Amino acid sequence: MAACREESVPRIPDGRIVLREGGSARSVLALAPSECRVGEVFRRQPNGQAELVVLGTGLTRGDAVSWNGRRLKTNFASSRALSVDVPPELVASPGEVDVTVDDLLDPMRPKLHARFYVRPPAQARVRPRRSTGRDDAPPRATLRAGPFGQTLEVARPASRDFHDPG
Repeated sequence: MAACREESVPRIPDGRIVLREGGSARSVLALAPSECRVGEVFRRQPNGQAELVVLGTGLTRGDAVSWNGRRLKTNFASSRALSVDVPPELVASPGEVDVTVDDLLDPMRPKLHARFYVRPPAQARVRPRRSTGRDDAPPRATLRAGPFGQTLEVARPASRDFHDPG
């Protein structure tokens, strides 16, 4: 087709990809996970720490991930994924966390930002079970706790020596 044209084929200039003037081909698309409960060890690693994965585009081996300004040891997986081990003390209290990605080899590149949320601990709920109609059966309750609603059934002793302070 180019041979049929009177003008030459346009030359694509060498250099970096630019999405728009002043823009960047780098971005953070998601954090995996994006939240946890206080004290939760998500994606448990062999060293006992939690693992956070930063998913994005244009990531490099020179990138470093920070957690509220504290630089974490960053593992480069690909131009689309970085991972960091999150020490337990960083998820010890609830709040919003600023996760940033800095290119240490090119400080002129803008920082990338994402939000991670440390949620308060799950509230335990106790619900009394309905009576079975038998007077000699000890009262029972079901305890639901944890992020997945784990249940534990608790029976109060049938002994008359039991003292309920409440």
